[in-house]
Amino acid sequence: MPSVLPADVVRHISDYVGCASLSHTCKWAWEILQHRHLHCRLDSTILSQRSAQLTDDVVHTLSATCTDLGIVGARGLQLLGLSTSLRTVSLNLRRCNLGDEGAGGLAVLKDIWCLHTLELNLSSNSISCTGAEALAALAQGRSLQTLVLNLEYNAVSNSGVTELAAMRHSQVLTSLALNLGYNRVGDVGVEALVALQESRSIHHLVVNLEFNTIGDRGAQALSAFQGMPALRNLSLNLRKNRVTKDGAEALVALRDSRALQDFTLNLAFTDVADSGAQALALLQKAPRLQALTLNLLYCGIGDSGAQALAALIAASSLSKLTLNLECNRVGTVGVEALAALTYAHALRVLTLHLSYNRVSNEGAKALVALRNAPSLVELALHLAHNCVGDEGAQALARLKDAPQLRTLVLDMGYNRLGDAGAIALGALKDSATLQSLTLDLGYNNVREEGRAAMAAMAEGAPLQHFKLLLPKMGVDVDPPARVGAVFQETQRGEAAHESKGEQQTSLCLPGWPEQY
Repeated sequence: MPSVLPADVVRHISDYVGCASLSHTCKWAWEILQHRHLHCRLDSTILSQRSAQLTDDVVHTLSATCTDLGIVGARGLQLLGLSTSLRTVSLNLRRCNLGDEGAGGLAVLKDIWCLHTLELNLSSNSISCTGAEALAALAQGRSLQTLVLNLEYNAVSNSGVTELAAMRHSQVLTSLALNLGYNRVGDVGVEALVALQESRSIHHLVVNLEFNTIGDRGAQALSAFQGMPALRNLSLNLRKNRVTKDGAEALVALRDSRALQDFTLNLAFTDVADSGAQALALLQKAPRLQALTLNLLYCGIGDSGAQALAALIAASSLSKLTLNLECNRVGTVGVEALAALTYAHALRVLTLHLSYNRVSNEGAKALVALRNAPSLVELALHLAHNCVGDEGAQALARLKDAPQLRTLVLDMGYNRLGDAGAIALGALKDSATLQSLTLDLGYNNVREEGRAAMAAMAEGAPLQHFKLLLPKMGVDVDPPARVGAVFQETQRGEAAHESKGEQQTSLCLPGWPEQY
């Protein structure tokens, strides 16, 4: 290697990767790169022993998971402010008992001379408005371009959020992520937070306000982000708040953002209903939008809402679309409407989450039309916990004829498939273009004949990536009854969450990915 690449080039490559892997390739690389990128675990004892190493001039990247630090240990981290070489710092301080004093002391990290990326996970640390006010000073770092601040599961209220809005004054900050989920933020706090719109440098903004007390007034305030002149990527999480169709209608104003290219909006477990979905369909008019993710999980949306969202085909520049309509009331009419996305000529990546709905064989047959999408290269159809049988599976097997499709995900667990459906889906291996296939047939009635067909598919498929999930045994499932029982359990779980705090953080729904 010394004769191939100069040492400075290797250092630049190592800094770009941001990890120690390159230093392990040979003795020469070890000599020039050792200690440049540190990944470690820290407690108060180790921190006191390694403080000199952490502030050594050779260290460029520090990624540490901290345990049981407390206020005293947090004071040890303040020594990092003396570093003259650190470029990237990532500290996981979850449940470290910092409180306002410990968290506020971390504001000295802004003094790190060359720091351009800072990630702090301060969830579950009993931080209130005082700590949030101190942490707002982090944005004053002279070189800081990327700041990720996780304050989930704390006690930050409206006044604390008001202080965090002072980050707008940074002249160099280009990427900001604020996680304020599970705090005490209401409409007043959101109205203060949107002062971030005054920033002329931020082009990537993530705001997580999950499980607070935000209503339509707060949603309307968030629409003011349309005025950020440099904003290209925006992610808003309002999951489990008090937003209704009126809030959804107000958020549509974000389509008028002049630079917005990538927009993610999470309204799961709110009351937007069909009328809210109809309003959100107007996002099609965003002039430069290239990627759109709408999470409308458990929002009371039926066929009319799905029909309205199909109007997104009119978005002329949209190349990536994710629609999460899980746990709603979408049936054949709504699915047939969504199949019209095949006419979205610029669409290259499409993900439809339709699990826990009323999708039948007819709906599955309608989705086959997506094979005619002229530009589609990645398609994910999540149809678990519906009523799709062999006829629907036989129809979906025709997706192999899609002219451009390279990646396909079919999640059909907990349906009514038998051997005939599994055998039909085996034809997907004959696709002329498909390179990656993920097929989930768990908890269906696939028996020996169907399993043998799947085994033959696995052996003979000329795919670069193939993942197959099959049931250990056939299971008959009545989806509507099952979903009803699950929702009853969910509602009881939500009540338990409100009384116990973080101990009840997820819903016990079989087959649901964690991000929901």
